[in-house]
Amino acid sequence: TCFRGYKKVRTCGLFRHLYNENHRQAMVPAETKLIKQEVCIVITRNSGNAPSASCLHGTEGVLRLQEALMGGMGRSFNGSYAEYALLPTHHVFPVETALIWEEMAAISETYFTEWGSLFQCFRLTKEDKLLVRSVTCALGYVAIQLAKSLGCTVVGTTYRESKMELLKEAGCDECILDDGNLRGKVSGVTKALELIGIKTVKDTMMCMEQGGIVCNTGVLGKVYDWNHFDSIKDIPNGVCLTGFYSNYPITKMMQDIFSFMDAHQLKPLIGATYDFDNVREACIALDEGKVNGKIVVKVGD
Repeated sequence: TCFRGYKKVRTCGLFRHLYNENHRQAMVPAETKLIKQEVCIVITRNSGNAPSASCLHGTEGVLRLQEALMGGMGRSFNGSYAEYALLPTHHVFPVETALIWEEMAAISETYFTEWGSLFQCFRLTKEDKLLVRSVTCALGYVAIQLAKSLGCTVVGTTYRESKMELLKEAGCDECILDDGNLRGKVSGVTKALELIGIKTVKDTMMCMEQGGIVCNTGVLGKVYDWNHFDSIKDIPNGVCLTGFYSNYPITKMMQDIFSFMDAHQLKPLIGATYDFDNVREACIALDEGKVNGKIVVKVGD
């Protein structure tokens, strides 16, 4: 792996990896002290100044910046909970966007994961009816935003009755209180984004139309291994099952995401922003699940 100099960290977005947290001892070497797998880093503009909200219009508002994510960050080597990060060159991506720093930080892994799930794994189109199982997490909100911008019909679920109204506010056309059994409660679903994971994916597959595709992306259900899986019996006839592994971002996909956001005039869904001095409070808010949307940490001016 080629590392080329320390990069100044401007902002980073928090992303809760339940799988990683529960397997950390096996995955992360002892010398890795700093976690975090995504970061927005500094690269100079034509003027040499850092971007700001006043630079958003016209040619001068197109920023040449870099995002870095995954590739072992926070696992095999130190991550981005720091003012500077030493990053492998193959996982640092130049991007052009009209978004400001905090908005850029909310893109990184969250939007990359959803972009890959929706467009690479099951090739979402405006004719699809999309089921998002467990909407009220950062990944769920992003999935709805992207799908609705295409014109899809979206069905969202949550297991908390207190969050049903949030599903409507997020743009869901149908809202379902999830008790673990959706079969018979929804119809016409052609694509499904499974964010709970193995715990409910068999039930999700039973909700699909013929030719439907389920993408298993999340592990909110905290079940990590599918014991005694039988691909013949467990996958219904005429239904496809896939998954998205977000460890291999590429430059084109990252730029496609930012170009899509700019073209559709979309803003990332930020739930809360913290200064770097308050990163502890940001992590507590993430663990408690009280913030609806992405949590962003600002590092320096």
